[in-house]
Parts: sequence; C-alpha cells; structure tokens
Amino acid sequence: MIFVETNFVIELAALQEEAEEAEEAELIVISAEKQELKLFIPAFSLTEPFETYARWRKQRNQTRNDFDRQLKQLARSQDYADLVQASQTISDVFSASAVAQTSRLRATLSRLIQCSTILPLNESVITRSIAAQDEFGLEPQDAVVFASVESGLETHQAEGSRIFITKDRSAFATEQVMEHFRNLQCDVIPAIGPAIGVVKRQPAEVADAIQA
Repeated sequence: MIFVETNFVIELAALQEEAEEAEEAELIVISAEKQELKLFIPAFSLTEPFETYARWRKQRNQTRNDFDRQLKQLARSQDYADLVQASQTISDVFSASAVAQTSRLRATLSRLIQCSTILPLNESVITRSIAAQDEFGLEPQDAVVFASVESGLETHQAEGSRIFITKDRSAFATEQVMEHFRNLQCDVIPAIGPAIGVVKRQPAEVADAIQA
C-alpha cells in the first residue's frame, strides 16, 4: 500500500528537477495500473498542483515582462534592433510551456484517478488537519495531506507493507510525524527512489530506504 502526496503528482506531471525521479514515479503508477500495489492519493493533492502551476505561471509572466522591458530598452539602439523579434520568441516559449504543463497535469490526474484510491477531503479530515497544525507544527496545506493519509491508514487495513512517500522532508520526515505513522504501521520514506525496493517487494531495503 503506497500513500503519496502533492509532490508525487507534480513530479509525475511536470517531469521537474530530475528525469530519474519522474521515471521512478512512473514505475509506481505502472505498478498500480497492473494492480501490483495499491496507490492512495489525498483528494487535496489532486487539486493543490493547480495552485502550484498558477504560481509558476505568475512567476514566469513576471520574468517575461521584465525581460521584455530590458530588450525594448536595448532595441532603441540600432545595434540591438533585431532583439524585438527575440523578445517575441521568448514570450511565445513561456506561453507554450504553460499550456503544455497544464495539459500534462490534466492527463496525469485522469490517469491517477483510474488507478488510485482517492482519500476524501471531508469534515473529519478538515477538523483533524486543524488540530494537526498545532500538534505537529504543520502548515495548513501539509496538515490537510497529513490528516488525509492518517484517515486512509485508519480506514484501510494493512495488506503487506504500507509506506508514505514524500519529498517534503520538513513537514513529514520529522521524527514526531514518522513515529506517529509508524504507530499506524506505516513507514515514511522521504524520497521516491528509495521506495522502489519496497514496491518491488524487497523488505530488506525498508530500513535503508527510511534512512536515505
């Protein structure tokens, strides 16, 4: 039983940072599609990426606007008059990248919905998330993910290994949170790669994965 959070979804959709990470996320999804494991995703983690993408788009628009202003100033000089076309090309790249990313995210969400158990965002989860903010020092968004995974662990009986894969070490890889999940028979692994050994049913790797 594999529980994941928002970073897993973004990694799979955006292929960000390292290609290897995206490939590892892909392996887990393929295993879920083959029903070799059960994949659990908080409903919140299927919506939060849109906020992340909106923030990225805003940052890129700001960068593009700043770049355009600088190029227009340079283009006033005859030596740099051809830079206006370069500015338009870069603006087109920014716009196209935003459209492509959103398209990949939508396709990824559709795929995950088909092969995963979606952990609901309901009244009890929201109530628990508020308490978890103080109990574990979590940010509101992280607390919602925490409460969703906790509820999922309590609702679904263990069938072999249960792990929670996260890239958010500051929120979920603290000793307090990890101990809490261990009490629910779930190990927290703060990276996608080290979890592959568990996914391949190699229990001997669990301890090393947790320490990685």
